[in-house]
Amino acid sequence: MQLLISGIVTSITAILFLNSEDYRWNWMCIISGFSISLYTMIYSLYFYLFQSEFTTLFQSIYYFGYSAIIATIIGTMNASFGYLFTKQYISYLYYHSKND
Repeated sequence: MQLLISGIVTSITAILFLNSEDYRWNWMCIISGFSISLYTMIYSLYFYLFQSEFTTLFQSIYYFGYSAIIATIIGTMNASFGYLFTKQYISYLYYHSKND
């Protein structure tokens, strides 16, 4: 479900960029797909501050290290799927558009 939503959001981003005749849509699709990793890191900071009971520095470093790795994996997965989804969608639109 998350990948589908990421694909749809990046497709809308690309359509808005192409509508304004800005052809750098591919980089914005990657950025919008990768933005979920920022949300993941913000949530891990919230969890660390308000709900965890970590007491030592080692536990905190370990927690934030693994949170950064997981956030990077999730962001890369969403960015790559969103870009591929959008590339196929744009190709479909250009292939089936009528030229006058």
